Amino acid sequence: MLTNQKKDSSDVNQQALTTIPAIDEQLAQKLEEQSKPQALTDGGPLPSDPDAPTTLPQVLERSAEQIVGESIIYLQGDGSEIVQSYAELLEEAQKILAGLRKQGLTPQDKVILQLEKSWDIIPAFWGCILGGFVPTIMEAPITYVESNPIAKKLRQIWKFLDKPFLITNKELPEKIQSFLSGSEQKVSCIETLRHNAPDKSYYPSQPEETAFFNLTSGSTGIPKCVRMTHRNLISRSRGANILNHHQPEDVILNWLPFDHIGSICDWHIRCIELGCKQVYAAKEYILGRPLNWLDLIDKYRVNYSWAPNFAYSLVNDLLERQPNQTWDLSCVQFLLTAGEAVSSQAVEEFMEKMAAYGLSKTAIRPAFGMAELGSGITYYQPTPEAPLKFHRVDKDSLKGTIKRVGAEHPNSSIFADLGPVIPGVTIRIVDEENSILPEDTIGHLQVSGDAVSPGYDKNPEANQASFIENGWFDTGDLGFITNGHLVLTGRAKETIIINGANYYSQEIETVVEEVEGVEVSYTAACAVRDGGGSTEKLGIFFHLTTQKDEEILPLLQTIRKQVISKIGVNPDYLIPVAREVIPKTAIGKIQRLQLSKGFEAGEFTQILKQLGDQNARSSKEKIAPRNKLEHQLASIWQDVLGIPTVGIEDNFFELGGNSIVAMALVNKLQDELNKIMHPVALFDAPTIATLAEYLQENYSELAEETEGKVVSKLSTGQKMERVKKSWELVVKIGEN
Repeated sequence: MLTNQKKDSSDVNQQALTTIPAIDEQLAQKLEEQSKPQALTDGGPLPSDPDAPTTLPQVLERSAEQIVGESIIYLQGDGSEIVQSYAELLEEAQKILAGLRKQGLTPQDKVILQLEKSWDIIPAFWGCILGGFVPTIMEAPITYVESNPIAKKLRQIWKFLDKPFLITNKELPEKIQSFLSGSEQKVSCIETLRHNAPDKSYYPSQPEETAFFNLTSGSTGIPKCVRMTHRNLISRSRGANILNHHQPEDVILNWLPFDHIGSICDWHIRCIELGCKQVYAAKEYILGRPLNWLDLIDKYRVNYSWAPNFAYSLVNDLLERQPNQTWDLSCVQFLLTAGEAVSSQAVEEFMEKMAAYGLSKTAIRPAFGMAELGSGITYYQPTPEAPLKFHRVDKDSLKGTIKRVGAEHPNSSIFADLGPVIPGVTIRIVDEENSILPEDTIGHLQVSGDAVSPGYDKNPEANQASFIENGWFDTGDLGFITNGHLVLTGRAKETIIINGANYYSQEIETVVEEVEGVEVSYTAACAVRDGGGSTEKLGIFFHLTTQKDEEILPLLQTIRKQVISKIGVNPDYLIPVAREVIPKTAIGKIQRLQLSKGFEAGEFTQILKQLGDQNARSSKEKIAPRNKLEHQLASIWQDVLGIPTVGIEDNFFELGGNSIVAMALVNKLQDELNKIMHPVALFDAPTIATLAEYLQENYSELAEETEGKVVSKLSTGQKMERVKKSWELVVKIGEN
């Protein structure tokens, strides 16, 4: 008995000895956490300048007086230029101000800008600002029909803002009035507003007054209207210019649309505050051929430009097929990457490829900003020793204190360093009770300072949720601060960022579950990355009530159409799974992160392969091209869509086409057929058969390429029905 007791005692002692290192490690970790500084950092105060403008009209007036010569170059679709000085911009804005006052507008009246061209948007914006009117820049849809989600968004905001005045182009007022239906619309065209004598009597704006509204995603499907004051905009602009050492001699290039907060604030208002030269290209010109972006940088000797992460990936892919360009990019000091998660693979590959063209290795600048902050508030500051910085973290530590690991670690995630904060702004990382956490601990990102919006218009619930006590704004992002630099790791709420636009998981899931044959409560919309992919893609997992092969593919097509029509985004992956594959908590909450991780690990590869095989079998039933032109078109479609086969009756949008792919397709058609075609033609002719017919009707020499084969003609009624159906599939990719 004593012998057994001694043995047991020895075992206990041995166990105690083996646990000492673990206890020591935990204690050391605890002590390390306690020794870390708080996750609270600021950029210091803005320098005092009694002569600095305090309102936007003063900003434009000062630059118009001090900067001589061409200040803005607007690039038209054919490459020609519209050149404008700041003084000429001011005069044009004064003319528009006079026209708006003739329409009966008074200070603080709201105005929606429904304009396509930058040379219309910018003067109209400033005409509103000079009069104290509150503009909202909204994307103009290609056509005003009920099935177009961009048009639908216009109607929602127009009603939300109490049916304000609209400014558009001369060919659109009747179409807008018909779409909005009713006698309340007040619409005027920019061409008429320009034909007035300049009105130099401005409204005396105050720094705390709302200057304009910017739209951001809302969880109910209706965007939130962010109020931006003169103080917000000027303070952020000055802070960004100081941190990034911008100079009046800079030349900037922007090609993102002006309804995006970055374009109007960081790449226009900030530049006018600075007094630098601005070059503006249309997004269609760049997205149709992304290498045009670098062509323009070279041509205009641009120092500063920007793009979301997906654009860097597009350039990388194109350079694989079109190497040996002739650029000289030694002029570039700053290429911002923002708007979506920064991929180390995409930007590092971009830097490697661009080194041959003289691009400095310190040019890439990851940054963070939001509509509620007036655009960027943190910017990475590269050095030759650390041109880019990424933090590789053990995934198991993403809910607390981070654990850094090496590249060989099998369970790691990598996050971009987003740099320090601008002067005039403070950021912190807090827990659920808003208590500040130590550095290198993941929590909720909050921001305070003059750049922070006073709130959303007419949305008390959202204001209460996001704008908390003592002037802090909760961004909804998760991340950590390390050595005073911000690193983001994800979103606190279930949102998916695709090409810079936010989409809510629950909203997408609701739309999918409206399809008959999809079982309710077993649908998950997630951000996914395929093996080594550089950008987030939309994957939708769901359970179908049928398992018959012949019924699955039609259901997937219906789901795709439904999501495109109602959400305005084309899913990258539709993945039918068994009920038990959708992970849920004990109370039934779907755990989307588990599905995202499983996708990245290849758990759904077999399902996707099976679907591909079914598609391949289905493709045998496709109608093959009947003549030379249709064969040419089929080859082009297969190339830009990345699919092995296509039938002449297949719909471009059902095959995965979206606005970005449409631009690439039109560009390739123009290159190979040497014919200029507007992207809207794809909506009128969304199949190879109809597109071939369109080309033959518009270019007689192509009719010879039918090789004597008869192409059936459609009646006007049939054409209109086809256009109507194709519009149900219109896609808008994240240009918010």
